[in-house]
Amino acid sequence: MSETKENVEFLSIPMYKSRMSLFEVLPILKKGVVFVGDSLTQRNHWQEFFPAQTVLNRGIDSDRSLGVLSRLDHIVSLEPRKIFLMIGINDINDKRDIERIQKNYEAIILRIKSELPATELYIQSVLPVNNSVYNHPINNKDVKTLNMKLAELAERNTVKFIDIYPHVLKENELDEKYTVDGCHLSGQGYAAWIDFIKEYVNEIV
Repeated sequence: MSETKENVEFLSIPMYKSRMSLFEVLPILKKGVVFVGDSLTQRNHWQEFFPAQTVLNRGIDSDRSLGVLSRLDHIVSLEPRKIFLMIGINDINDKRDIERIQKNYEAIILRIKSELPATELYIQSVLPVNNSVYNHPINNKDVKTLNMKLAELAERNTVKFIDIYPHVLKENELDEKYTVDGCHLSGQGYAAWIDFIKEYVNEIV
């Protein structure tokens, strides 16, 4: 099955449709800070970590890079001051080719830069998984390869790359205290993520 066909099927599942329909009826709060991604993004309470900011959570459980690309119309409509993007772990889990993920990312970056020239875009590295305690099937070598490509892509397109990956490691995998199942984060995991990016969120641009 092609990536595009799989994405069409994903966009039609109730969980995705429910989340997107919620975005459609929420008040349009412009000039805020928008977090975009998959379940790792969706499951955090970003606004409570940054009460002085207008923070919007646009994470969707199980989303992929092509899914984010498909829903950019909504994100663009928010005219955010900043976008923090983390996506790709589900692409890797689905055995997506790294080059294909990179192309989807580049399409996302180019559209944001074109339609939101005043928006500061931050590409966050994809987080590692924990294999030894939770026997997670993803190989962190693939995650590291993707992150290397994303860093190169960010530099080439003059956007900021935030490398969180090495700061949540223990013996070359996600520290078990930061996860509840080998991939999804514990409260400590989210606190570590926030601690590393808070200077970028609070930075005046």
